[in-house]
Amino acid sequence: MRFFYVALLALLLAGCPLNDDSSSSSSATDNGGQTDDGNDGNTDGDSSGDGDDNSGSDGDSSGDGGTTTPLPVDCDWQEPTDVTPAETLGNTSDAAIYSLDGYGERTDLNTDLTGTWVLIHKVTSSSDSANTRNTTILEQKTHFVIRDNAGQLEVSVCNSNGSGFENLEDTSSDFTLPLFGGITQPTFSKTSNSQLNGQPLTGTGISYSNQSTRAIKISSATSAFGQSTLSFDATTESNANTFCFSQRRERTMQQACTQAPEDTELTLYMLLGTESGQQGLSYRTTPYYTLNNDNQLMLQTTAPASNSVSASATSVSINIALDDAYRVSGSSATAATGSLVSSLTLP
Repeated sequence: MRFFYVALLALLLAGCPLNDDSSSSSSATDNGGQTDDGNDGNTDGDSSGDGDDNSGSDGDSSGDGGTTTPLPVDCDWQEPTDVTPAETLGNTSDAAIYSLDGYGERTDLNTDLTGTWVLIHKVTSSSDSANTRNTTILEQKTHFVIRDNAGQLEVSVCNSNGSGFENLEDTSSDFTLPLFGGITQPTFSKTSNSQLNGQPLTGTGISYSNQSTRAIKISSATSAFGQSTLSFDATTESNANTFCFSQRRERTMQQACTQAPEDTELTLYMLLGTESGQQGLSYRTTPYYTLNNDNQLMLQTTAPASNSVSASATSVSINIALDDAYRVSGSSATAATGSLVSSLTLP
């Protein structure tokens, strides 16, 4: 069993809240690596029609010994499909929640940027290597806070690189927000004090499509949404104030050129930005459950005996315990236990 968990480590680090879309890849225009070797058995290279091909290359009607350029290969690339998982992490697997529908932008709160915000981020990314394409469809919804601290605007942190709040960057030009937990993140521009718009992602060796990123202010509140308690092996963070809550679903798929795609893999995330750091719960349809505490990871491949998770547009309740888990670090895995208990009220 221990060997199995260690073998899962590479998958875990690729699919957990710390994954990164910026992996290098080759161009999708490699025509599947196929070339015309001029020896396909046909004799139609002779334009005289006498069947005697003296051109030196099949398909060359000039007779000068040149070669033809291979026709582009239609790889029939496809995108990940919908997946119905056994575990939904509340409503995190529901595509309908990744929308600003049902939220009202508070345009009347335009004095400054302070308040509670909701962000929707969607993007499809793909990269090619060795005639194989890897495609990910990512959808994310995040509630976060911008507050004024003695004249300095601060934004709540929801990624694994900090805790509590950090100073908001200068919004007179493009800026970033600490809300994306390790994935490639967009920059933003300020449309108004109640709306922020994300800039399209670009990159070398990776293509992005179907992009949509926007945040709107929904309340003047700047208080914590609630508290979270994370037990991670021998460490416990008790009743930590939580100012950021993010839900994410990722559908990933691999496909070789001209071949049928492999099964779509679904990963669900609930990430909490607290005054103690990032806390998180994820589920992958492999299947396994993961608890994370900043950059520490613990996974379990069986359904937790204690598992109660619910979420709506206005509240979140998490009570889950991993009692047959392994803590992974580097290439090793050691037996561990952990739990996450959280109760949040979202404006």
